[in-house]
Amino acid sequence: MSDREAIIQLIQRLEKAIEEKDQSGILKCISRAYRDDFGVTRRDIARIAFRYVRGTERVELVISDVTLRLQRDTAAASMHVEATYAEAGAAPERYAADIKLFFAREGRSWVVAKSSGWQDRLGEVY
Repeated sequence: MSDREAIIQLIQRLEKAIEEKDQSGILKCISRAYRDDFGVTRRDIARIAFRYVRGTERVELVISDVTLRLQRDTAAASMHVEATYAEAGAAPERYAADIKLFFAREGRSWVVAKSSGWQDRLGEVY
């Protein structure tokens, strides 16, 4: 499998884990050294995921317009993400954002090392 295919599969696994409320699946996609420009760490992601998987909110994601740049052991992907989410019994709400994911190799695998474009919603979920 090429690096490009591996990263696309990683994005798909992360999307599926979020939609299925799979905390372990989410964290498997995130680098142990994750730290973004907003100061969010892997531990913060774990806390957010913990709250999310135990809540009643459901999220459905549609990812489009993925552009991927590869270098030797790093990569970056830009994408448009539309999220539809709703609490049980509530009307769905929609959120759209242009997200960037930055990847690094850990061993033989690619993982998300940092990201941007979603942190403006952090106060609502964290």
